[in-house]
Amino acid sequence: MRCAECGYHVTCDVKRKYNKATDTTKTYRYYRCTGRGPVCSQVGKLVRVEALEEQFDEYLASVQVRPELKEWGLTRVKEKFKESSQQFVGRLGVLDAKITTLIQNKDHLLKLLIDETISKSEYEHQKQEIEGELIKAKAQRESLMVSNVQWVKKIEESFDFISSARDHFLKGDVFKKREIAKAIGQNFFMKDKKLIVEPHPWLVPIIENKGMVCLPYDRLEPLKNLSGTALAAL
Repeated sequence: MRCAECGYHVTCDVKRKYNKATDTTKTYRYYRCTGRGPVCSQVGKLVRVEALEEQFDEYLASVQVRPELKEWGLTRVKEKFKESSQQFVGRLGVLDAKITTLIQNKDHLLKLLIDETISKSEYEHQKQEIEGELIKAKAQRESLMVSNVQWVKKIEESFDFISSARDHFLKGDVFKKREIAKAIGQNFFMKDKKLIVEPHPWLVPIIENKGMVCLPYDRLEPLKNLSGTALAAL
């Protein structure tokens, strides 16, 4: 985490306070900018770790997709990237056509050899070139298929994660919380005791479409603030 004003790192100071009456020691953790004043106005502003965790929890709540809407949301996000799917189909078609043509050329080359239209050495030379192109085209097709499957899997994993991240963060230990924070945020900043999260690219489409994802569910929410008379009128 860095200071949003001066760019210096934010560090954690650990302080312990002994209570003589109860013979116990309490540990407090404070985050602060390591920059130098008066160049940076953030120097000297301490934020307790509990406050930062609470702010991060609020951020998770703002980007969280309800589990019951995960499948619906996944479908809509895939629709958002429909153009990419069309490009995939187009590229796959081009490669399939190229592979078919190369196989036909190889068969035709063998026929020319049988008909003694070309020599054995010429046949071997052209065959080697065709097989090289065929291996390359098949490898490109396989790579394209794998990347498409991984793309779909990545989106599914992203929705699984974001629908349960907040619950795991609240219940997890410090290591689990760090793991979730690293998965959610690409960069973290702090200014005026406020946490600023720059999300990872994978999370951006979900954030951008969150209103669309949650709208159907919100419409089904009971109108809790309406009086009985108003509800009856509906």
